[in-house]
Amino acid sequence: MKLSAITAFLTLGLSGLAAPAPQDPTTSDLEAQAAASPKIPGYDQRQSNNAWAIIKQIKAEKFGKDELTACKAAFATAITESNIYIYANKNVPKSKDYPHDKTGSDHDSVGIFQQRVKYYPLAEAMNPAKSAHLFFKKLRTVDGWKKAKTDKQIGVVCQKVQGSGERAYKPVRAMIGDIQLTWNLYPTAYPDRYQKHVDEAAKICKAGKIG
Repeated sequence: MKLSAITAFLTLGLSGLAAPAPQDPTTSDLEAQAAASPKIPGYDQRQSNNAWAIIKQIKAEKFGKDELTACKAAFATAITESNIYIYANKNVPKSKDYPHDKTGSDHDSVGIFQQRVKYYPLAEAMNPAKSAHLFFKKLRTVDGWKKAKTDKQIGVVCQKVQGSGERAYKPVRAMIGDIQLTWNLYPTAYPDRYQKHVDEAAKICKAGKIG
């Protein structure tokens, strides 16, 4: 065998041994992870797998004594927004390129926390752990979130993190005789949407040995 052939053979052989570049998990990867995770009572395997990814991220965030509050807020939001499923969005075609459980159509909201790609990176919003990190990053900016203990207080915190009813307004105009009146009508915030799921969120936190 000529030297050039030997060199080519060794080059190809060594390149075959090189570590592959890291990639985002595929649907089959997530299913394999799910099979290794215990089901959380009341939830299917996909929901449970997503929940465990969020629980792992909660522990990585190192909230200390405020870990349970953060956990309740995260899962109350996840249950309210998506029932802990990863949602692609037909209005965001690229979202379907990522592993997902269901497909929605609400504005440009995607993922477990229904984070809008107008404000959040698509790849992160479609990933359970990374989307949870985005949620917690915003949570840390909410004044007084650590003092939220009751279901109502946690519901208000969730609403502030999600920001629905705060980012946009619709100008409303009316004529009274020759006088035109204009005012800004802000969308109504509904913290009670999150509040009613705090007890269920607490059960998931307990399953994850948080609190």
